[in-house]
Amino acid sequence: MDREKPKGSAGQSASILVVDDNPVNLQVLVGMLKDRGYKVRPVPGGKMALLAARRDPPDLILLDINMPEMNGYEVCEHLKADDRLKDIPVIFITGLTELPDKVKAFAVGGVDYITKPFQMEELHARVETHLTLRRMRGDLEEANSRLEQRMADRTADVHRRTVQLQALALEMTQVENRERRRMAQVLHDHIQQLLVAAKMRLESLDKVPYKGGSNFQKFYDILDESIEGCRSLAIELSPPILYTGGLVAALDWLARWMLEKYGLEVLVVVDAAADPGDIDIKAFLFQTTRELLFNTVKHAGVAQAQIRLRFGEDGLVELEIEDQGKGFVMENASGTPRLGTVSRSGEGFGLLSIRERLELLGGRMEVDAAPGRGTRISVFLPT
Repeated sequence: MDREKPKGSAGQSASILVVDDNPVNLQVLVGMLKDRGYKVRPVPGGKMALLAARRDPPDLILLDINMPEMNGYEVCEHLKADDRLKDIPVIFITGLTELPDKVKAFAVGGVDYITKPFQMEELHARVETHLTLRRMRGDLEEANSRLEQRMADRTADVHRRTVQLQALALEMTQVENRERRRMAQVLHDHIQQLLVAAKMRLESLDKVPYKGGSNFQKFYDILDESIEGCRSLAIELSPPILYTGGLVAALDWLARWMLEKYGLEVLVVVDAAADPGDIDIKAFLFQTTRELLFNTVKHAGVAQAQIRLRFGEDGLVELEIEDQGKGFVMENASGTPRLGTVSRSGEGFGLLSIRERLELLGGRMEVDAAPGRGTRISVFLPT
């Protein structure tokens, strides 16, 4: 029965470079190894061994030590200094039996040490062991390389999708902002004007003698309420001061509006330089502030809150809304509220929505809250 041919790193018959200055030893080794199915290249000296290895790197090298011109230690040192050859396993095969010789052989990069005279079965076993280790190391490196490439591809894909999501989130913010401005414009320029015209028409009819004239005042009141409702809704949807005066001015207006509308006194502490230049970022921060103040009105049980706007050291705009109210239970350390808690039930979805939108825009939100000690919500957003 034919022996299975030993495999090298490329899956073919293993190639072995045999280096020995003794022709008899060289002939014996070559014959034994060929009988075992190896591809064998014999060379009689160190310098020739380096030339042969560089021309066609073998899978393994059997190397004598005591040779003229260049001994085995020197040959091994040259091999390990060459990036193309340094991973080739070198087995020293020599008549030197002293411990210092063996130690030096391993110190210069040898993987094994066989003393003469040797048994072919032992030589074959050691050769196969190191060829197998080299194949396994090569397979592992190839698998690692494939894994690294997959990870790089997936990382690039995640980054690409993240960029796409951020662009989509910004576009959604822009669309929402434009739609708010459009609806506010419709309310102001169309519906409100129609109501004003209706009131003027009613005033002209009021001058005509009519027994039911006492009912005109009711119509006046309804129209006045409708006009004021349209005006207030238009401002709530898209306050003009946000576009004419900037975010800082809009936050000051919002504080006055919250006091007038809900009795919530809001202290505004701002760094004027922190007003972002992008109008859509301004609108997003304004809408976020208003939603968080609404949560304070609904759930905190206090009549005061504070807004802080500044630039952080990392170049992000920092917006902070704080109150000393009831607080709420945190679900975990990341600042996710536990939905359905008694203290501020229903607030969670608002916070989660803001958090998700912020992350898509490249920002983040931090929440510091606990029952009985108030709430501080910090928003960080690149501009």
